[in-house]
Amino acid sequence: MPFNYPNQIPVDFINPQPLNGQTIHDSSFPDKVDVLIVGAGPAGLMAANALSSFGINVRIIDQRPASIVAGQADGIQPRTTEVLQSYGLANRLLREGNQLWEISFWNPGSRGTIERSERIPDVTTPTARYPFEVTLHQGAIENIFIDAMSTRGLIVDRPTTVHDWAILSSTEAQNGYRIKITLGHLTEPKHIKLSQFPSNNTDPKKENEQNGYVKETIVYAKYVIGCDGAHSWVRKKLGFTLNGEQT
Repeated sequence: MPFNYPNQIPVDFINPQPLNGQTIHDSSFPDKVDVLIVGAGPAGLMAANALSSFGINVRIIDQRPASIVAGQADGIQPRTTEVLQSYGLANRLLREGNQLWEISFWNPGSRGTIERSERIPDVTTPTARYPFEVTLHQGAIENIFIDAMSTRGLIVDRPTTVHDWAILSSTEAQNGYRIKITLGHLTEPKHIKLSQFPSNNTDPKKENEQNGYVKETIVYAKYVIGCDGAHSWVRKKLGFTLNGEQT
């Protein structure tokens, strides 16, 4: 059954892959890039949009078959709106989003009822260019970036994950592309939730085979940016730990 929110790629929940021809990995993606971005959430898409706007050769991958359909991290603060405006993206955000000007607090009253105890401005900085917070579904936020990138010929390679990588020696590398990355592509989607984050599985190749990943390709990059969430496989591969809450 196809279903979509406004301004989102239509998605079929029974066979979860983008419709309208916006599908699955193909051979048109470059095998040598300046920057490979792992993860196409807001952070990865922002990085891809920024780098591609300066003419940098970028490829961005994501394990999900489409943008998320469940809201999360939906609030945009004024400074973020200013940054988006510097890339020409704020007008659409303001047009599609809701403006949050005030916050109310409700607490138990003296008569056993719930009463509004306080009402304050959501943004207290008097010099803010945008004196409000913008709330918009994360999938719609992602699509703002996706549409902007598409005007420069950059699309998300999905559903795709990193199976492994290796750092080549300077003699092995071709023209500075020292990172050899093995990608896994989902050709028979099954049991993939559209809102699913990367799991804690330390063997992505094994997990991907269980989920239907049967095709591998090689890409060479000069840099890799990990934007694959709190349970980042890229972070674990580098031996880093995340300090603080992971949810």
